[in-house]
Amino acid sequence: MLSRRSILLGGTLAASTVAGALVTSPLSHTGAVARKRIAVSWEWGGARKNGYLLQTVLGPDDELALWYAPTYVKGAVETPRKITIDRTLHNELTAEFSDVTYMIGVHGTATGEDSAYEMKQVGRNGFNQLQVGDTGTVSVLGDRLYVHSVDEMSDWSGTSNVRTFSFDRRDDHL
Repeated sequence: MLSRRSILLGGTLAASTVAGALVTSPLSHTGAVARKRIAVSWEWGGARKNGYLLQTVLGPDDELALWYAPTYVKGAVETPRKITIDRTLHNELTAEFSDVTYMIGVHGTATGEDSAYEMKQVGRNGFNQLQVGDTGTVSVLGDRLYVHSVDEMSDWSGTSNVRTFSFDRRDDHL
């Protein structure tokens, strides 16, 4: 029979091995941030509705496209590239919607493809750290990204296409 000390030591060793794996490949990826999104869910007329309050994507020609609902997230958009959610706005969104999900697409995070990306959930702080065009080092665990470091792109000189839309809670906005 194993002693309590052996079990605790084995658990500590296993935990440190897992923690070490998070910092190294293949779970850790470095790539350009290609997309940001704020997804929300709510109840309307007995049905669950889903939509996006904000989406931004950097195209291959360095054109930045941004679509957002200013009624809900105008304060988050400093510039087409600089989008952050402060605590007050986050609290307003979580009070208004049953689910608020911040998402990021970082090149190299798609399974089996080096240059492709998948949209993954990220916490509010990670969403604020990573801006489209930056290079981020992230860990992918399931459907979530964890941000390790960010190299900011300070000299972006591409064009931007910004569009706003009216968000109606009666409709899905996907």
